[in-house]
Amino acid sequence: MKASATATDVAPQADRPKDSTTSLVSVVMPACNAEKYLREALDSVLAQTHSNLELIVIDDASTDLTADILNSYADLRLKIITNPSRKGAGLSRDIGIAASCGQWIAFIDADDAWLPTRLEKFLAVTSDRHDNVVFDNVMECSTSNNGKLTPRNMLRSSTEFHPIDQAAATITAVQLIDSERMLLQPLFSRQTLMDTLARHSNHRFGEDTYFLLKLLSRGADLIYVRQPLYLYRVSSLSASSAADKYLLLIEILKECLMDFRDHPAVLQALNRKITRTTDDHHRFSLSRAIKDGRFSTAIRIVLSRPMTLIQLASHNRKKLLKRLSRAYR
Repeated sequence: MKASATATDVAPQADRPKDSTTSLVSVVMPACNAEKYLREALDSVLAQTHSNLELIVIDDASTDLTADILNSYADLRLKIITNPSRKGAGLSRDIGIAASCGQWIAFIDADDAWLPTRLEKFLAVTSDRHDNVVFDNVMECSTSNNGKLTPRNMLRSSTEFHPIDQAAATITAVQLIDSERMLLQPLFSRQTLMDTLARHSNHRFGEDTYFLLKLLSRGADLIYVRQPLYLYRVSSLSASSAADKYLLLIEILKECLMDFRDHPAVLQALNRKITRTTDDHHRFSLSRAIKDGRFSTAIRIVLSRPMTLIQLASHNRKKLLKRLSRAYR
């Protein structure tokens, strides 16, 4: 049984290992009522080919069997922190970071998983530099009948950011912000964290995007690994939750604008992202109004933003073509 600590017991560590491909990596995992998928996430981290790691799980005041599952592991690399009250995923990650000892830090959600070589491949492309933020493609997964992750689609195309024959490449913040999806779970150095003083927001959505933009605000290099090494569990959202996420993302992007006031190109990219996300929100709202039979609402949206109807038709056409290409490739 693992010893656990409360969030108030945690303090930053003073001595840090030297940086190399054998460095200690701190893996931070917030977990709230995660009993259903927790073992798959834990096992995927503890089975990494880069074994010099510590796995810090922050039990965010769970009321299910999360604590029992965590305490059933005998692996000494597993550290358990228990929040006495609910903090949320973002603030729980910050608590885990404060308790970590590694030169490199990575995140995983308690319902996702890693392929075994993820850390090994990430560390191989860092070139021992402290200002790198490494991320990979993401494999979107459904949940099989036995609860395991079943790969479905890659989040990004095989040629996004760089040619298909490159295993990894350095990209800019502008390229990432201009991409369709900013979803990623990065590996970053403690030095980058200290330089940027990045912390998560207390938003209930988008706290990871907020944290990433804070990391990038001081010019950290982004290294993209084309292979999807992160298995992301796609869960269904209610219509109201999905609509709220657009609005929360817009709020977060606006909050980060001032961090890039000395970087005009990034500032412009953020404003483009805000415009696109606003368009996505109106398009989604129109689609839901039509599906739900709320035609007066749909007419009101179209009258106030006529382009939304055209954008919806274009988006549905692209979705259909995408599905057809996947079905016949």
